[in-house]
Amino acid sequence: MEPVARRLKTLRNSASPSITVRQIAEKLGMSRSAYHFYESENETGFKQRFLPMDFARRVAAVLADHGINPDDVLALAGIGLDESAGASLSAGEEQLLSYFRSMSPDQRRLYLQLGDQFAQPIIPADVVGSASATVHDGRPDFQAKHEKQVSA
Repeated sequence: MEPVARRLKTLRNSASPSITVRQIAEKLGMSRSAYHFYESENETGFKQRFLPMDFARRVAAVLADHGINPDDVLALAGIGLDESAGASLSAGEEQLLSYFRSMSPDQRRLYLQLGDQFAQPIIPADVVGSASATVHDGRPDFQAKHEKQVSA
């Protein structure tokens, strides 16, 4: 199998409109050299079998605006491989992937951005057990119930 760094570079180079290393790095909020690390096959480049999931999702969102199928980028993180390749998805993951594949590129980009928001802790760990959620204007509103214990 071709190294992931080479496959990532090939995807970026096949983008239309074209996108340079500098441009994609700026869109990802990283330095040119930080992005280049993932495309580099030399001794100091990226050597893992798969890209980190968060990085692949962000790259997929950027390259989707340049005509690259996000599934092709996510495959570099091991998503979408068949079971014989060692990856398997749960029924819920398969359902999410099915939804994602049916979306337009704009919808996919928004979906990935939403996923990034859900990946962030919503409630501090010390109050997770005493939290509630309500819906206001069609949006979830999470609130922690702070109960201070007073010592006598």
